[in-house]
Amino acid sequence: MRKPVTALVVLYNSRDLLPELAGTLRELSNLCDVVIVDSASTDGSADMAESMVPWARTVRMESNRGFGAANNRGLALVKTPFVLLLNADAAVDSAELSGMLGFLQRRRDVAGVQPLLRLWEWPSAIAGSGASMTRYGEGYDLRYMHLERGIPNPAPLEVPGVCAAVSLYRLKSLREADGFDESIFMYFEDVDLSLRLGAAGWRFFVLPRYGALHRSGASSRREQARKWELESSIRLCRRFRGTRRGLLPGHWWRREVRTTLSHLIRGRSPGWRIRALYEQIRLPVFPTRLTPRQRALLSVRPMDHPWPRGDPPGPVDSGGNLLFGPGVAKTRKGLELRAPWCGFLPQVPGRLNVGFGKLREYATGTVCTDSEILRRFHLCPDAAASLSIDIPADCERFYLAFDRTGQLPAVGRMTVDYQTI
Repeated sequence: MRKPVTALVVLYNSRDLLPELAGTLRELSNLCDVVIVDSASTDGSADMAESMVPWARTVRMESNRGFGAANNRGLALVKTPFVLLLNADAAVDSAELSGMLGFLQRRRDVAGVQPLLRLWEWPSAIAGSGASMTRYGEGYDLRYMHLERGIPNPAPLEVPGVCAAVSLYRLKSLREADGFDESIFMYFEDVDLSLRLGAAGWRFFVLPRYGALHRSGASSRREQARKWELESSIRLCRRFRGTRRGLLPGHWWRREVRTTLSHLIRGRSPGWRIRALYEQIRLPVFPTRLTPRQRALLSVRPMDHPWPRGDPPGPVDSGGNLLFGPGVAKTRKGLELRAPWCGFLPQVPGRLNVGFGKLREYATGTVCTDSEILRRFHLCPDAAASLSIDIPADCERFYLAFDRTGQLPAVGRMTVDYQTI
């Protein structure tokens, strides 16, 4: 019996991710053929993929030409009516995929759908609920890093685009758009594809009743990502927000002047930004006019924007008894709250003491796990607001979350101390 879906996976030095990826593809084998494209990995990813996923068709690229080019190479081999774009650092099961497939089969005007993506290590936190774009051409995942322990609303929600980490597409629509723009090496290529398809009349939905997991930031280091994101945003801004001739709009140039001056004042070289800009404006681009529907979908509420990314989990105390997760950043002056919630990984039972510096307003919130609320807390404005939390022995992960969802509470520098029992 012919399978309705082909799972398309792009690898680049993904050896450490392959054991879990192989398990995901094995679980999807009743619905999916599999095409794996290796972008000239140097860690033996292709050989390992052939060994662990022998039923897949593995393609080896001669060089690493970027995420979009690798996907296009795989799309040329797809023969099923639907294709699942799946990152090597993501996972979805067959029941969730079946639900998404049923939606696409019923809605012939829809090009692609995605499930509600959750962070792999922090499943109460959203990793993506659709994809969108700022007026400067920067793509982003809607509701990234928002804490959401349950399903916010199970009804399908129309969005400007879907995230390529886990998304199910109608192959016909991808062929009509000639696939991904291969001049985009990495980042925002899924937003570009979605907006081009939307301008041609196709629609996109996120299906919150179905879920998947995604490891955020597993594909590249932050310093690499910064350059690629700038290059991609220039191209997207020229295509969708620029002039009729594909020139960058005035508001983009004004922000770039401010950014360059800020770099110079702080003693940082803006040379890499200038080089990226020069290279990008030399490339040809075909302007695409957004439809009224697309412009409305791009004008989202502020709470749909992502919270800033926190530092990767790392030890807080010298004994290694506590790891802190997203929502907290380590700075030269100490710990800084970056979002209305932060996560912790206790290794042994104990008491967590958190100081908030100068708390300038009344704040309430919860301490919760993925499945239950451990306690509520109430903090009054004080020069030394603090909170003590007793962590039980069976707690593997917990969240400290403020009730406010629209903005970050006005707190000072945080201090964290963990006393083991």
